[in-house]
Amino acid sequence: MKRNRRGIGVHLCTLTCALVFSVPVFAQDSEPAKADDAKKAAPDTKDAAKADAPKADPAKDATAKDTAAKTDAANDAGKTDAKATDPVEGAKKEDAPADKDLNTAKDAEKARRDRTDTRNLRAEMKRMKKRLEDLEGRLTNQGKKQVELEKKTDKITIKDDSSDFRVYWSSKLIAESKKAGFKIKLGGRVHAEAAFFDRKKAIVNAIGQPIDDGFQLRRVRISLDGVLYKYIEYKTQYEFTRGTSSFRDIYVGLRSIPYIGTIRFGQQKEPFGLEQMASTDDTPFIERAGSADLHRQRNTGVRILNHYKSRLAWSFGVFRSQDAFGDATGQDGGDYNYTFRLTGAPVYKDDGKTAVHLGVAYSRRKPLNGLQRYRTRPRVNIAPRFIDTGNFSAEHIDQFGLEFAGIFNALSIQGEFIHDSIDSKGGARERFWGYYGYVTYCLTGEHRKYRGAVGDIIGIDLKENFDPKAGKWGAFEVGFRYGFTDLDSGNIRGGKTSDFTFALNWYFIKRSRLMFNYVRTNLEGVGENDAFNIRFQVVF
Repeated sequence: MKRNRRGIGVHLCTLTCALVFSVPVFAQDSEPAKADDAKKAAPDTKDAAKADAPKADPAKDATAKDTAAKTDAANDAGKTDAKATDPVEGAKKEDAPADKDLNTAKDAEKARRDRTDTRNLRAEMKRMKKRLEDLEGRLTNQGKKQVELEKKTDKITIKDDSSDFRVYWSSKLIAESKKAGFKIKLGGRVHAEAAFFDRKKAIVNAIGQPIDDGFQLRRVRISLDGVLYKYIEYKTQYEFTRGTSSFRDIYVGLRSIPYIGTIRFGQQKEPFGLEQMASTDDTPFIERAGSADLHRQRNTGVRILNHYKSRLAWSFGVFRSQDAFGDATGQDGGDYNYTFRLTGAPVYKDDGKTAVHLGVAYSRRKPLNGLQRYRTRPRVNIAPRFIDTGNFSAEHIDQFGLEFAGIFNALSIQGEFIHDSIDSKGGARERFWGYYGYVTYCLTGEHRKYRGAVGDIIGIDLKENFDPKAGKWGAFEVGFRYGFTDLDSGNIRGGKTSDFTFALNWYFIKRSRLMFNYVRTNLEGVGENDAFNIRFQVVF
């Protein structure tokens, strides 16, 4: 019914407007026609004349007539219940429902638009929710991929690789910019040890010192090294043990010099010995062999080093003996130490996974204040020294070293021979020497790696890091070493020792491990002593 009324109202309004604009035309053309129309309409509008004005406007009458006709037609069709008794009054009565219907139509249209907007908003919210879910899924997958990549490469990138400047982790914290040509490495190490001895009375009486069990911080170091502007290198490393601090490499250098290679100035290792040149973070045994004590490791001076591909390397340096802070002044005679080392790899495959190393070293030395002394421990640093020459006069020392090593996947072998010849002030010549040999094997299939450009051997790269929740236990390595050191020569009776060392190393991550060493030391002419040594090593 509302729809019918709305329709009728619209038609009435349309018709009324048409009639209003057409009345002047009809008035000019035919006045008689208007009178006739008024007469014809009069009988049909008696009730309207009684209630309203006594005179009727012809134009209004015509409009009323047409309106009444339309209304009668609608009533006859059964679309409305209203009865038009007067054309004019009927028009007025129909105008109100039309306006009401028009307002209702506007409200309905507004409601329809509101419902449409609501449906569109809900649909958009659903689409946004789906997009968020997709984004969360992508981020989750990306995070999983990143974790897997970090486990494989042991590298954590803090800044986007699209930027030239990067900060990442690769065994130590590294910041670099390839375009600017600089790199900064911040690292350190902690070697915490414990040792237990059987304390044979014969040994204690022979050395005149007690042998006590104990714990110690063997090494605590902080290091900062890197490159500036592609060609300038530097390193600073500090040792903090026994309540004191000292230098353990403080130098600067120029590298990539044509035909020369690299020049380093400062406190650094003298180029002598395969085991001496290797870091203690990488050696398979807790302590180096006893023969390593025949040569002092670090001094202050200048060193030149270079290499040819990964097959040949050489190094030469001039040094003076120095104190704990690198100072080397005020020495008697002012002489220097000259040290040279040459290494080669007749076999080198798979980037050092398979290699054979040969090396030779020589050093001409001037003892500080004309005095020299050799002494060594039974391959456990907590133990006292078992053999000792004491101080004796010496003019010059000639040191010779021979090196051999082989890496064959998980198996590695290594050995060295060192001989010292000393010219004393009385004209006598003293000779001291030592050697060692060892074999190691990685039970989990990893391998040690040979660096031909440097002429040393570094530790193993783990296939998987320690993660017991994921069923990953790191890597395991075993080793066996035999060593001999002779400090008896002429009237100097320092003593002789031989030692057997069995090693078991459990690697958690690269260069961080738990080490177990069983050491049996034989002091010639006295007896044997057993020791059990443990080290927990963390390198960063």
